[in-house]
Amino acid sequence: MHYIIDGYNLLFRLIQSRENLEISRRSFIQDLDEKAELLKLDITVVFDGHFQEDEGTRTHYRNLEIIFSSYGESADELIVSELSSSLDVRNEVVVTSDRDLAWRAKKLHAKTESTETFYTWVLERFKKRQRKQKKESVSRKVKVPEPSPEVVGSREDTDYYLEVFEKRLKEEEKKHIPRQRKKSQEEDEVDDFKRWLRIFEKRLEE
Repeated sequence: MHYIIDGYNLLFRLIQSRENLEISRRSFIQDLDEKAELLKLDITVVFDGHFQEDEGTRTHYRNLEIIFSSYGESADELIVSELSSSLDVRNEVVVTSDRDLAWRAKKLHAKTESTETFYTWVLERFKKRQRKQKKESVSRKVKVPEPSPEVVGSREDTDYYLEVFEKRLKEEEKKHIPRQRKKSQEEDEVDDFKRWLRIFEKRLEE
């Protein structure tokens, strides 16, 4: 979908005062651009030209297309003109709370959304995507890399460890004094070690 936003119609619902309009507009564009980039949204923002005395302009700010209507031309008229020349008007979504503009857009078979509905939807998706990215980032940091095949164990490494285990087993057997008594904890450990060694050898043969 291509979203055509009635710029000041949305902006004036987000700010408390119209003082320092240029600064507010710049901040609004930067904020909207950040969300458009993360959410991969195709957005054109149209501003009324009667807030400036320049000719109409069409430019881009990063991920946004920015259009200012000519002095004396309303954003509504420019948006309707954009819809009239669109090659796929059914893919156009006009974002405005101006009922007259919404009616004219629908008459041209475009879709419409109120500024409140649109911005709430964008904000919720933006926060959800941020949380997802944060979780993925944390997951990547704590993930333990799998050992490479070379480290997993060559035959030489296996033989070496087996030799060490057998040597240790012999040393433990020398310490054992055979007599009829209850097995000590040390003997239990030796028996456990023997069982472990047999399992280890069996796995080598598989």
